[in-house]
Amino acid sequence: MKTGMYLRTHPEVFNMMVTDNYNFYGPYVSVTIMRKGVCRMFWVVWALVGLVVWWAMNMLMTGKAGGTNWLASLIVALLGSWLGDLVLGNWLWMWAGFNVIAGVIGAVVLTWIWNLISKQLK
Repeated sequence: MKTGMYLRTHPEVFNMMVTDNYNFYGPYVSVTIMRKGVCRMFWVVWALVGLVVWWAMNMLMTGKAGGTNWLASLIVALLGSWLGDLVLGNWLWMWAGFNVIAGVIGAVVLTWIWNLISKQLK
């Protein structure tokens, strides 16, 4: 779906800023389209999903919330959450521009793979 079409049908989602500018060649109009209030909340939701999945997967796989390499598994869960949202796209439950279900799927898969790899390395 094109952004222009979405902007016309959902004006509450986007801010459109039109500015008049001048440069060497003369006047021109610049149009900037930004999503409303998504930037900060996107990262907060991403971090929350990653942390919850990290905690749940560590409890399931190791039986404890921390462990010896808790920081590595936390980074993997956060990376999986971000990749899940990026790869699986916009469907089902969107919260602040973040696909929560896709983030959970990505974080679970990557954390599970990481736990399997780290057990093999021990």
